[in-house]
Amino acid sequence: MAATDNDDDLEFMDIDDEYIIDQFNSQLAELRKDKLLFQHPAPAPNHPNDLAVGRARSFVILDTNYLISHLGFLKELVGQCAKSNGTVLIIVPWVVIQELDGLKQNTALRGQKIHECFEDRVEAS
Repeated sequence: MAATDNDDDLEFMDIDDEYIIDQFNSQLAELRKDKLLFQHPAPAPNHPNDLAVGRARSFVILDTNYLISHLGFLKELVGQCAKSNGTVLIIVPWVVIQELDGLKQNTALRGQKIHECFEDRVEAS
């Protein structure tokens, strides 16, 4: 998904509150213990050219914690990569997507508090 400045798109923001970061990290630790999370890995591409790896000179592999904590940097990174004509490739591992989905869908009280706090911060910005 490309980051744009359209009104319909999400606004990126950094999370710098230590409490929120600690809560996200706790939730991620719990998700990583869940063996069901890793039962359906993404299929590998059929051919190396499927990912345009041959053109890329640099690779950026994103981690869940970094994505959560540095969304402003991610927006800039996506913009710079779009200008790189395929020489920079951003990689979001399948497990990172699963962890973010797990955090989004968490119905535990702690997860709800994190989600509410996150929504409050998004609305405030």
